[in-house]
Amino acid sequence: MMTGKPFVSVVIPSYNSKAYIFQCLECIFNQSYPRELYEVIVVDNASTDDSPSIIKSFPVQYLYEPKKGPSAARNTGIRHARGKYFLFIDTDCLAGKDLIKTHIEAHLSFMKKNPAVKIVGGGIDGLNKNYWAMCDNFCSWYLNHPRLEPRIENRHLPTANLSVDRCVFEKTGLFNEELRFGEDSMFCRQARENGYLIYFEPKAVVRHINRTSFKHFMSHAKEWSEVGKYSELETIDNKPVKINSPVLVVLYNIYYFFFRFVQLSYAWLSKGKLSFVLCLPGVLLNKIYFGFHMVKARYYDG
Repeated sequence: MMTGKPFVSVVIPSYNSKAYIFQCLECIFNQSYPRELYEVIVVDNASTDDSPSIIKSFPVQYLYEPKKGPSAARNTGIRHARGKYFLFIDTDCLAGKDLIKTHIEAHLSFMKKNPAVKIVGGGIDGLNKNYWAMCDNFCSWYLNHPRLEPRIENRHLPTANLSVDRCVFEKTGLFNEELRFGEDSMFCRQARENGYLIYFEPKAVVRHINRTSFKHFMSHAKEWSEVGKYSELETIDNKPVKINSPVLVVLYNIYYFFFRFVQLSYAWLSKGKLSFVLCLPGVLLNKIYFGFHMVKARYYDG
C-alpha cells in the first residue's frame, strides 16, 4: 500500500480527436488513484473538429496550443501542471483502472532501491478491429506489450504511456518542438545522457485503438521513417552515431530491417501470439516500406 501519495498531472495532447477523446477521458476519470491527487490537462493542438466541446464537458484543465505537433502541446501542458509526476497518454489510448496507481507505485519503489529511475513506461495492448489493426499492433507494440517482463530500458518508451518525474524536465529540458515524430526517442536519449534510467512496468496498461485502414497503417510507417533524418537518434552502445555515406545508409537499413523483424517475431511468438503468422504479409510490407522511406529520409531528403 502506498503512503504519502504524490500529486500527478495527466497531460494529453489532442488534435481532431473526436472519435476517441470521450472514451479516453472516461477511462482517465475512472482511476483507482485518489481523484483529489491528480489533475487532467488536455491541450488542444488547433483542432478543426468538435473535439474541444467534448473535452470541455469533462472537469479538465483545457489549454490551447496553436503550434502544431505533440511536442508543443505536451510542453504547454507541462508548463501549466502542478504535479510532482507527469503521466502522458494519447487520445487514442484507454487507460486501465490502475494506470496512475501502478505508475506511481513504480516511481516510489525506485526512490530507495535505484533513485536514478525517474521515467516509467507502461504496457500497451492493442484494440484490434480488423486485419490492419492486428498488423498495426504487431508492428508497433512488440517492445511494449503487457506480456513482457519488467526491465530497465536502454533506448526509449513511447509517450502513449509514459510517466516522468518533474526533476527530469528541470535538468534535461522539455520535448523538442522541431521534431514532428520521434520526440519521445530524443527526450529519452537526453534523459539517459543526464544519468536517468527508464523502467518498463508492463502492469501499467493502456489499450491503444489501432489503425484500421491500410492507408493509415502504411502512412504511420512513413511518418516514423522521418525520424531517420535525425541520425543522432541511432546509437551503438548508447552513443550517438551519424551515418553519412549512402552505401552505409542502405546497408544499415538492411541490417535494421532484419534485426527488427527477428526481434518483433520473437517478441510475439515467444508469448504465444500465433495470430502473428497470419499478419506476416502485412508486417513485412510495412517494414519494407518503412525501410525505403528511412533511406530516403536519411540521405536523399537531407
